Amino acid sequence: MEIRIGWNDVGDPTKPGDYKFRDGTVTLTDEQIGLWIAAPAGYFEAAQSSDSKPGHIRYLVGEFYAPTT
Repeated sequence: MEIRIGWNDVGDPTKPGDYKFRDGTVTLTDEQIGLWIAAPAGYFEAAQSSDSKPGHIRYLVGEFYAPTT
């Protein structure tokens, strides 16, 4: 299942850390946030981490997709 995470989905973060997303959290780095600042309409594809627990899912970000034009 493809999960997309947009900048607004995690509260427009400006510094690295753990952010609430859906029923869990996602950890973001400076580099990932920088991509969003440069292209706020972009999104990351994400997947559930294998170490997720019932009631709390960890999401791992993958490829970044910026809109064209």
